[in-house]
This record gives sequence, structure tokens and C-alpha cells, in this order.
Amino acid sequence: MVNFGGAEEGNSGANCRQNTWLTYPEKATHSPQSQSTTDMLKIVCTAPSFNDGISVGVVFDPPSKIREKPNGKVVCTIRDLTAIELAGGITGGGEWYRTKACGGGVIHKSQIRFN
Repeated sequence: MVNFGGAEEGNSGANCRQNTWLTYPEKATHSPQSQSTTDMLKIVCTAPSFNDGISVGVVFDPPSKIREKPNGKVVCTIRDLTAIELAGGITGGGEWYRTKACGGGVIHKSQIRFN
């Protein structure tokens, strides 16, 4: 379960295994009823831990390639709407972000969005 906030009214937690979320204080279970809600739940459930110093970007229009270096060999292709951990600054003339996805590499800035 991924929790958001405390037990105050309006908070919720995602149950990623069951593709649902629970709202508090009524403890009601909800399932996605639209593609937007399905996408939101997928991002929440794939996001890395939000520790201090970690940036997260969302691969918003897959497929997107992770490369060894800017314009280099493809390490892997991300085929789903996914949140990925970014591993520090921009490289390659400000066009590429380093990432830990797929064991490490870079992703072009046009392939990710930040919330």
C-alpha cells in the first residue's frame, strides 16, 4: 500500500497489487473508471521512493529509449507509462537526463515530464 498523507480527511492509499485505492476516513475502496485514473495509478505504483535528493520523471508517451550516452546505444525501451528515477543533472548539451532506469543511462528530455 502506498500512503499519501496522514489519516486526515481526503487522504488515500494505493493498493498496487489490486489496482485500487482506499480513501480515508471512510475507508472506501475505489477502482479506476477512466484511462486518466488508470494512468495516475500506474504512475503512483511505479514511482521510486520519494527520498530527499531523488528526482522523478514520468515517461508520458512510450515507447521511450534509455541509452548508454546521448545518441548512444539503446540500453532498453520503456514501453509503459512509468515513473522513473533521475540520477542527477542534465547532460549532452542540456537535452538528456541521467537515469537509473534499466540499470543506468540517459533519456531525452522530450520523453519525460515532471509533476
